[in-house]
Amino acid sequence: MEQLQIREAAGKGGKLCLKIGEVECKCSLHTFYITRARESIAELTSQIAEATTKLADTITGGMNGNGNHAIYERMQELEQQVDATEQALSLGFDSLRLNPWARSVRSQIADYPEVLTAINRIVRQLRRIAYTVNDVPVPWRVIVHEQEWAQVDAQLLRSISGILAWIAHSLSTFSTTTSAQDNNAVHANLERKEQVRATLDTAFQQLISCEEALLHNEIADDLVSMQGEDSPLSKGHILSLRGAILTDLRRILQELSEILAVLPPR
Repeated sequence: MEQLQIREAAGKGGKLCLKIGEVECKCSLHTFYITRARESIAELTSQIAEATTKLADTITGGMNGNGNHAIYERMQELEQQVDATEQALSLGFDSLRLNPWARSVRSQIADYPEVLTAINRIVRQLRRIAYTVNDVPVPWRVIVHEQEWAQVDAQLLRSISGILAWIAHSLSTFSTTTSAQDNNAVHANLERKEQVRATLDTAFQQLISCEEALLHNEIADDLVSMQGEDSPLSKGHILSLRGAILTDLRRILQELSEILAVLPPR
Protein backbone atom coordinates (compact mmCIF):
# COMPACT_ATOMS: atom_id res chain seq x y z
CA MET A 1 0.00 0.00 0.00
CA GLU A 2 2.79 2.36 0.92
CA GLN A 3 4.63 1.48 -2.28
CA LEU A 4 1.50 2.27 -4.29
CA GLN A 5 1.19 5.65 -2.60
CA ILE A 6 4.85 6.33 -3.28
CA ARG A 7 4.41 5.48 -6.97
CA GLU A 8 1.34 7.72 -7.17
CA ALA A 9 3.21 10.57 -5.50
CA ALA A 10 6.15 10.06 -7.86
CA GLY A 11 3.79 10.12 -10.81
CA LYS A 12 2.19 13.34 -9.65
CA GLY A 13 5.61 14.81 -9.06
CA GLY A 14 6.69 13.86 -12.54
CA LYS A 15 3.60 15.45 -14.02
CA LEU A 16 4.26 18.59 -12.00
CA CYS A 17 7.82 18.74 -13.26
CA LEU A 18 6.60 18.32 -16.82
CA LYS A 19 4.07 21.10 -16.28
CA ILE A 20 6.71 23.39 -14.86
CA GLY A 21 8.97 22.55 -17.78
CA GLU A 22 6.16 23.34 -20.19
CA VAL A 23 5.60 26.73 -18.56
CA GLU A 24 9.30 27.52 -18.64
CA CYS A 25 9.48 26.51 -22.29
CA LYS A 26 6.55 28.73 -23.21
CA CYS A 27 7.95 31.66 -21.26
CA SER A 28 11.33 31.18 -22.95
CA LEU A 29 9.65 31.16 -26.35
CA HIS A 30 7.82 34.40 -25.60
CA THR A 31 11.02 35.97 -24.32
CA PHE A 32 12.75 34.90 -27.53
CA TYR A 33 10.20 36.66 -29.74
CA ILE A 34 10.23 39.78 -27.57
CA THR A 35 14.02 39.91 -27.63
CA ARG A 36 14.08 39.31 -31.36
CA ALA A 37 11.61 42.12 -32.03
CA ARG A 38 13.46 44.54 -29.75
CA GLU A 39 16.87 43.73 -31.22
CA SER A 40 15.51 44.09 -34.76
CA ILE A 41 14.25 47.60 -34.01
CA ALA A 42 17.49 48.48 -32.23
CA GLU A 43 19.63 47.28 -35.16
CA LEU A 44 17.50 49.16 -37.67
CA THR A 45 17.68 52.35 -35.61
CA SER A 46 21.45 52.02 -35.29
CA GLN A 47 21.83 51.73 -39.06
CA ILE A 48 19.61 54.78 -39.56
CA ALA A 49 21.78 56.75 -37.14
CA GLU A 50 24.89 55.85 -39.12
CA ALA A 51 23.27 56.77 -42.43
CA THR A 52 22.10 60.09 -40.95
CA THR A 53 25.69 61.04 -40.14
CA LYS A 54 26.65 60.37 -43.74
CA LEU A 55 23.72 62.46 -44.91
CA ALA A 56 25.04 65.32 -42.79
CA ASP A 57 28.33 65.09 -44.66
CA THR A 58 26.38 65.15 -47.91
CA ILE A 59 24.51 68.32 -46.93
CA THR A 60 27.78 70.21 -46.49
CA GLY A 61 29.02 69.11 -49.90
CA GLY A 62 31.45 66.58 -48.52
CA MET A 63 30.58 63.98 -51.15
CA ASN A 64 30.62 63.90 -54.92
CA GLY A 65 27.67 63.04 -57.12
CA ASN A 66 28.17 59.30 -56.74
CA GLY A 67 28.35 59.62 -52.97
CA ASN A 68 25.16 61.66 -52.89
CA HIS A 69 23.36 59.05 -54.96
CA ALA A 70 24.70 56.26 -52.75
CA ILE A 71 23.24 57.82 -49.60
CA TYR A 72 19.88 58.15 -51.33
CA GLU A 73 19.95 54.46 -52.25
CA ARG A 74 20.92 53.64 -48.68
CA MET A 75 17.85 55.44 -47.37
CA GLN A 76 15.72 53.42 -49.78
CA GLU A 77 17.25 50.21 -48.44
CA LEU A 78 16.52 51.26 -44.87
CA GLU A 79 12.88 51.86 -45.78
CA GLN A 80 12.71 48.32 -47.05
CA GLN A 81 14.31 47.02 -43.85
CA VAL A 82 11.45 48.56 -41.90
CA ASP A 83 9.16 45.97 -43.52
CA ALA A 84 11.35 43.12 -42.29
CA THR A 85 11.42 44.62 -38.80
CA GLU A 86 7.64 44.91 -38.81
CA GLN A 87 7.45 41.20 -39.60
CA ALA A 88 9.68 40.38 -36.62
CA LEU A 89 7.49 42.53 -34.42
CA SER A 90 4.38 40.83 -35.78
CA LEU A 91 5.80 37.43 -34.78
CA GLY A 92 6.33 38.77 -31.29
CA PHE A 93 2.70 39.82 -31.01
CA ASP A 94 1.43 36.59 -32.56
CA SER A 95 3.28 34.60 -29.89
CA LEU A 96 1.59 36.63 -27.15
CA ARG A 97 -1.92 37.00 -28.51
CA LEU A 98 -4.60 35.28 -26.40
CA ASN A 99 -1.95 33.29 -24.56
CA PRO A 100 -2.40 33.25 -20.76
CA TRP A 101 1.27 32.40 -20.23
CA ALA A 102 2.29 35.67 -21.92
CA ARG A 103 0.25 38.17 -19.95
CA SER A 104 3.15 39.17 -17.75
CA VAL A 105 5.40 40.00 -20.71
CA ARG A 106 2.89 41.38 -23.21
CA SER A 107 3.32 44.94 -21.99
CA GLN A 108 7.05 44.85 -22.79
CA ILE A 109 6.43 45.41 -26.50
CA ALA A 110 3.10 47.25 -26.29
CA ASP A 111 4.66 50.54 -27.42
CA TYR A 112 6.95 49.07 -30.06
CA PRO A 113 4.53 49.44 -32.99
CA GLU A 114 4.31 53.16 -32.27
CA VAL A 115 8.10 53.39 -32.03
CA LEU A 116 8.54 51.53 -35.30
CA THR A 117 5.96 53.71 -37.06
CA ALA A 118 7.86 56.82 -35.97
CA ILE A 119 11.15 55.31 -37.15
CA ASN A 120 9.56 54.52 -40.50
CA ARG A 121 8.51 58.16 -40.88
CA ILE A 122 11.98 59.35 -39.91
CA VAL A 123 13.59 57.23 -42.63
CA ARG A 124 11.08 58.57 -45.14
CA GLN A 125 12.01 62.16 -44.30
CA LEU A 126 15.72 61.37 -44.46
CA ARG A 127 15.17 59.89 -47.89
CA ARG A 128 13.38 63.07 -48.94
CA ILE A 129 16.38 65.14 -47.86
CA ALA A 130 18.68 62.85 -49.81
CA TYR A 131 16.38 63.21 -52.82
CA THR A 132 16.52 67.02 -52.54
CA VAL A 133 20.31 66.88 -52.61
CA ASN A 134 20.28 64.70 -55.73
CA ASP A 135 17.44 66.39 -57.60
CA VAL A 136 19.25 69.57 -58.62
CA PRO A 137 20.61 70.53 -62.06
CA VAL A 138 24.01 71.52 -60.68
CA PRO A 139 26.36 69.72 -58.26
CA TRP A 140 25.14 70.10 -54.68
CA ARG A 141 28.63 71.00 -53.47
CA VAL A 142 28.47 74.08 -55.72
CA ILE A 143 25.19 75.17 -54.13
CA VAL A 144 26.42 74.84 -50.54
CA HIS A 145 29.97 76.09 -51.06
CA GLU A 146 30.84 78.33 -48.08
CA GLN A 147 27.19 78.45 -47.00
CA GLU A 148 26.60 78.69 -43.26
CA TRP A 149 23.06 77.33 -43.52
CA ALA A 150 24.38 74.04 -44.87
CA GLN A 151 26.60 73.68 -41.81
CA VAL A 152 23.63 74.39 -39.52
CA ASP A 153 21.49 71.77 -41.27
CA ALA A 154 24.32 69.27 -41.03
CA GLN A 155 24.62 69.93 -37.31
CA LEU A 156 20.90 69.27 -36.88
CA LEU A 157 21.33 65.97 -38.71
CA ARG A 158 24.23 65.02 -36.46
CA SER A 159 22.11 65.78 -33.41
CA ILE A 160 19.39 63.57 -34.88
CA SER A 161 21.95 60.84 -35.47
CA GLY A 162 23.09 61.02 -31.85
CA ILE A 163 19.54 60.73 -30.55
CA LEU A 164 18.85 57.76 -32.82
CA ALA A 165 22.04 56.08 -31.62
CA TRP A 166 20.92 56.48 -28.01
CA ILE A 167 17.48 55.06 -28.82
CA ALA A 168 19.14 52.05 -30.45
CA HIS A 169 21.39 51.55 -27.43
CA SER A 170 18.48 51.90 -25.03
CA LEU A 171 16.48 49.26 -26.87
CA SER A 172 19.40 46.85 -27.17
CA THR A 173 20.21 47.04 -23.46
CA PHE A 174 16.62 46.85 -22.23
CA SER A 175 16.40 44.54 -19.22
CA THR A 176 13.49 42.68 -17.67
CA THR A 177 15.19 42.03 -14.32
CA THR A 178 14.59 43.91 -11.08
CA SER A 179 17.90 43.46 -9.34
CA ALA A 180 19.58 46.29 -7.46
CA GLN A 181 22.25 46.46 -10.14
CA ASP A 182 19.56 46.76 -12.81
CA ASN A 183 17.80 49.49 -10.82
CA ASN A 184 21.04 51.46 -10.83
CA ALA A 185 21.24 51.01 -14.58
CA VAL A 186 17.67 52.28 -14.92
CA HIS A 187 18.54 55.40 -12.94
CA ALA A 188 21.60 56.05 -15.11
CA ASN A 189 19.56 55.51 -18.25
CA LEU A 190 16.90 57.95 -17.08
CA GLU A 191 19.58 60.58 -16.53
CA ARG A 192 20.94 59.95 -19.99
CA LYS A 193 17.42 60.18 -21.40
CA GLU A 194 17.05 63.66 -19.89
CA GLN A 195 20.29 64.66 -21.59
CA VAL A 196 18.95 63.37 -24.88
CA ARG A 197 15.76 65.36 -24.35
CA ALA A 198 17.87 68.45 -23.78
CA THR A 199 19.69 67.78 -27.05
CA LEU A 200 16.35 67.47 -28.82
CA ASP A 201 15.10 70.73 -27.29
CA THR A 202 18.25 72.51 -28.44
CA ALA A 203 17.79 71.12 -31.95
CA PHE A 204 14.22 72.38 -31.98
CA GLN A 205 15.37 75.86 -31.00
CA GLN A 206 18.01 75.86 -33.75
CA LEU A 207 15.38 74.76 -36.24
CA ILE A 208 12.97 77.49 -35.16
CA SER A 209 15.70 80.10 -35.61
CA CYS A 210 16.40 78.81 -39.12
CA GLU A 211 12.70 78.84 -40.00
CA GLU A 212 12.29 82.40 -38.77
CA ALA A 213 15.32 83.52 -40.74
CA LEU A 214 13.99 81.85 -43.85
CA LEU A 215 10.54 83.35 -43.32
CA HIS A 216 12.00 86.85 -43.16
CA ASN A 217 14.33 86.11 -46.06
CA GLU A 218 17.34 86.99 -43.91
CA ILE A 219 19.52 84.36 -45.55
CA ALA A 220 18.95 85.55 -49.11
CA ASP A 221 22.17 87.57 -49.15
CA ASP A 222 24.09 84.59 -47.80
CA LEU A 223 23.00 82.25 -50.55
CA VAL A 224 25.47 81.08 -53.15
CA SER A 225 25.82 83.31 -56.20
CA MET A 226 26.13 81.31 -59.38
CA GLN A 227 28.49 82.80 -61.91
CA GLY A 228 26.87 84.06 -65.09
CA GLU A 229 23.44 85.42 -65.81
CA ASP A 230 22.23 82.07 -67.15
CA SER A 231 22.52 80.31 -63.81
CA PRO A 232 20.26 77.21 -63.65
CA LEU A 233 19.37 78.00 -60.04
CA SER A 234 17.92 81.27 -58.82
CA LYS A 235 18.07 82.44 -55.23
CA GLY A 236 14.37 81.70 -54.99
CA HIS A 237 14.98 78.11 -56.09
CA ILE A 238 17.67 77.65 -53.48
CA LEU A 239 15.38 79.14 -50.84
CA SER A 240 12.75 76.56 -51.75
CA LEU A 241 15.30 73.76 -51.41
CA ARG A 242 16.30 75.07 -48.02
CA GLY A 243 12.65 75.29 -46.97
CA ALA A 244 12.02 71.69 -48.03
CA ILE A 245 14.97 70.46 -45.96
CA LEU A 246 13.85 72.40 -42.90
CA THR A 247 10.35 70.94 -43.22
CA ASP A 248 11.78 67.43 -43.31
CA LEU A 249 14.02 68.16 -40.32
CA ARG A 250 11.06 69.45 -38.30
CA ARG A 251 9.09 66.29 -39.00
CA ILE A 252 12.04 64.15 -37.94
CA LEU A 253 12.44 66.03 -34.66
CA GLN A 254 8.72 65.64 -33.97
CA GLU A 255 8.93 61.89 -34.52
CA LEU A 256 11.94 61.66 -32.20
CA SER A 257 9.93 63.48 -29.56
CA GLU A 258 7.17 60.90 -29.93
CA ILE A 259 9.63 58.02 -29.54
CA LEU A 260 11.17 59.47 -26.38
CA ALA A 261 7.68 59.89 -24.93
CA VAL A 262 6.79 56.20 -25.27
CA LEU A 263 10.21 54.58 -24.94
CA PRO A 264 10.42 52.30 -21.89
CA PRO A 265 12.48 53.74 -19.03
CA ARG A 266 14.99 50.89 -19.28
